[in-house]
Amino acid sequence: SLPTASKAEEEKKDTACAITLAETMSDKLIFNKRLHQCGVNGIAYSKITSKEYLILSGADDQAVALSVWDVEKQTLLVQISLPEAHTSSIRVAKLIKHKDSFIGFTSGYDQRLTIWQISKITKGWGMVKMEEYIHGIPDVNVIGQIIEKEKKVIVIAGCGLEILELTIQG
Repeated sequence: SLPTASKAEEEKKDTACAITLAETMSDKLIFNKRLHQCGVNGIAYSKITSKEYLILSGADDQAVALSVWDVEKQTLLVQISLPEAHTSSIRVAKLIKHKDSFIGFTSGYDQRLTIWQISKITKGWGMVKMEEYIHGIPDVNVIGQIIEKEKKVIVIAGCGLEILELTIQG
């Protein structure tokens, strides 16, 4: 028979691995901020400038959060949270650059595709709900895009597939 480690030796190895991983991770962590009350399921980001990124997230708390991350300062310049943006957990988020602004898409178990106008305003950034579309995908996992001039073809997939053609005004 092969020799086996005692339970105490196994726990010691597990603890040593966890400590090593934590030490390694803490060396790499550059920022930590709680944006949601529970698990984030969908996140999208897009470059604004050479040092700023727009981040859109959705979570089990039904909230949508919009943040602007400054790479050089390693901080959030903007943090907007819209509680109850959906009527159940949000599963996916998508950002599309549109002229001088962005269009955000979120969807979840409520089977609603919510379309957000995201733009720079006088004192930072703003986010306004443009439209809501009820879709037939019960477990949405992906939002994709195909862009042709002013028309955006949006693909929603999960337990099924829907393709929508949207014309973005403005």
